[in-house]
Amino acid sequence: GGGGTGGGGGGGGGGKGKKGGKPQGAAETASGSREEPAPGLTPASTAQSSHGKRPLRDPKLVQLFAHLGPYADPSAETAGSSSARAKDMHPAIVALGLKYAANTIRGANARCLAMLIAFKQVVSEYTTPCGKVLRWDLDKKLKAVFQFLTDCRQHSISMGNAFKFVRSTIFNLDQEMSDGDAKAHVCGEIENFIRDRITVAGKVITDLAVAKISEGDVVLTYGRAHVVEQL
Repeated sequence: GGGGTGGGGGGGGGGKGKKGGKPQGAAETASGSREEPAPGLTPASTAQSSHGKRPLRDPKLVQLFAHLGPYADPSAETAGSSSARAKDMHPAIVALGLKYAANTIRGANARCLAMLIAFKQVVSEYTTPCGKVLRWDLDKKLKAVFQFLTDCRQHSISMGNAFKFVRSTIFNLDQEMSDGDAKAHVCGEIENFIRDRITVAGKVITDLAVAKISEGDVVLTYGRAHVVEQL
């Protein structure tokens, strides 16, 4: 009877020993050696995961912008000048991409104007490869150029509209035109776009805005625009 009672007491003691044991990740083996936590997990993270708690968040992190990557200073590497694609690009395009990445050229109109000027240089120096058609090959080349510039810095809406205009001009080229005449036509249309959509359009907007502003008025602006600065 006493033996049974002792055994029961021993069993009860064993049960209490399990309840009062050390938490997972910090337990000791029968030989007295300490168990190591699972690979890649610290004891703290193991304890958190075992209790179903979320990992600690950076208090300075704004959740609205949590999907954005960390800021990196623009450099030749981020602009892609060391990549294989840059080696196939016109030097004027690579130089422009570096300026975009370094934020040297600011303003939607200024960036669009710089892109169109670079496009003119690419088109004027373009030579159709043997067995290729100018309309298709030049369009493919400019698509790669535009993507390269976008990778350097996200393009503005005006840049996207200008690129669509250039592509449409190339697509509508007369198939009977010689390569020289075709390139001259595209360059001329780019010059017309710059004059009508950027230079003259900005002047018209400025003239209309000035007529609506009287002496002593307070003008509230958002951001910075070249047209507003001309008022």
